Amino acid sequence: MGKGKMAVVLGAFYGLMVGSSLGAVSDEYAFQTSEFMRSTQYRAPDAMDIASADGAYSAPNIAWDEGGRVGTDWFIDEQHWADDVVCAGIAQNDVNAIQRGLLMFAWGFAQQQPDGSFLCTDQFHATAFFVEGVSHACLMLEKSPFARTYGQQIKTLKAQVLKSARWMNEPSVAAAAAITDAPFTHRRYLNGAALGETGVLCNVSDLIRAAAAYIATGESQQWSNGVNPEKGGWDSSYQALGLKYAARYYFVVAQSQALSAMGINGENWETTMILPSGAVSVVGNTRTGSCQERDHLGNCKGVSYDSVYESFYQWYLISGDANYETLASKIFNYFLANVAS
Repeated sequence: MGKGKMAVVLGAFYGLMVGSSLGAVSDEYAFQTSEFMRSTQYRAPDAMDIASADGAYSAPNIAWDEGGRVGTDWFIDEQHWADDVVCAGIAQNDVNAIQRGLLMFAWGFAQQQPDGSFLCTDQFHATAFFVEGVSHACLMLEKSPFARTYGQQIKTLKAQVLKSARWMNEPSVAAAAAITDAPFTHRRYLNGAALGETGVLCNVSDLIRAAAAYIATGESQQWSNGVNPEKGGWDSSYQALGLKYAARYYFVVAQSQALSAMGINGENWETTMILPSGAVSVVGNTRTGSCQERDHLGNCKGVSYDSVYESFYQWYLISGDANYETLASKIFNYFLANVAS
């Protein structure tokens, strides 16, 4: 980004930080279609799409689908990756990617129960990922040149995702989830983004209020050094994931000095975990880096590099701290040379 263009961007985003205000979907759209995202996360839309012909995404869901949808675990959260496929299609003007992403969402909603839930493993948390992904993709499509082309599909997705968001916000469902979510600060920002983005998409105020409560809880849990704790300690990967969803909430739903302060404090801590090479340190992590937890495929959880470099760039736009922009590029370059290959 040239200096003149950067000054314009920073001026616009600095203006958002004064006091509190509603979000602006156009700010999130500008980030999603930026040159940074086109050259990093969305550089190759075809490579992102590993779904089956009918839209099931990831090995567990494909196996469950091919096995008659019985007998093995499946995960609605895996279908949230359709959001990246759709956004890559928008950013790269790739209609095929958009259509494939929408097919992945359709497969997910084919499993939706009448009350909006999904009968899968880790039900609430998995649904939060999917709800956030669907609402985010629809918001981006509505802002894009493809809005009219996919207008009917967006309308259908709105009705479906609203049903799942309302299920998440049922008092008994939310109360039970609060117990299981308690050790994981990033889930406050994921839940806030999921309900808040759905509230904005569907113009539902009670979802926006519920989202604000999740965000406030997350803010209250941050340590003074900037750590957003996971299982009583820090985790450089989940820290970034939470900050990514916090930034989405900030851009789309509501902007406040409290949230911007949390994000900047959180990213300042994250910088201490970035090595000179651009690698993300896992020293002391509570959840990733030493096989403390495994993913849906049974693999040891590692660093989500896309969350790290994306969140740094998001908070660069919000804060104007050019060090975050520099780190975002350095981390991506390390990822491309040493992890993606």
